[in-house]
Amino acid sequence: GDAMAAVLDPEMGRYILKAEADEKRSGDLIYVIKTAITPVRGGMSTRAGGINNAFDMKVYFAEASYVWAGNWVSLRISRAAFPMDVNNFFFLRYNLEGEQINKKLGYSEDKLLMSKEEVFKVDGVSIDALNASDFELFYFKSAEEVSELITEIDFVLISQESLLNVYNAFKDRSKYPFNETADMFSSMYGKCDPVQVEYNIKNNK
Repeated sequence: GDAMAAVLDPEMGRYILKAEADEKRSGDLIYVIKTAITPVRGGMSTRAGGINNAFDMKVYFAEASYVWAGNWVSLRISRAAFPMDVNNFFFLRYNLEGEQINKKLGYSEDKLLMSKEEVFKVDGVSIDALNASDFELFYFKSAEEVSELITEIDFVLISQESLLNVYNAFKDRSKYPFNETADMFSSMYGKCDPVQVEYNIKNNK
């Protein structure tokens, strides 16, 4: 698993502890220091800027590995650039053991919604997300009957449980727990958006 706990130390900075199985006592987890991380700068904004065009989308998802922490991604997108309805929508394409899988993504008004439960389900059966690779985000335009490749995405998948573990370590000790949590994952894996962290914590399901 990817269970982690965050530990704050005023002198040593910040550490991530990664749960590993204790071979001597099967089933028990011991926490070992995985990496030390420099203290985060506080006060970053968690206001969602939104996506205004295809370039924004590419920068958002592809400037670094994208940390999908928690169960959802909820992203505000310009309706002028990308209307989302029955006939116009985003979908993810990925490789699953040599097979191409296309997964239509949900939406709510001007918000693109990605659900791990739906993305990693094939023919109604849940799959191991670690077997999925080569993610690409497409936008389908009904009028032109074309699928436009928007960007490739290198997902780093963090479970809702691990997200909650790290967030809980910060929530009573920091003025900016969503940012602290996002910064910790960003320091380790790539890019983690505090807006998405906040959404998943507040919509813990």
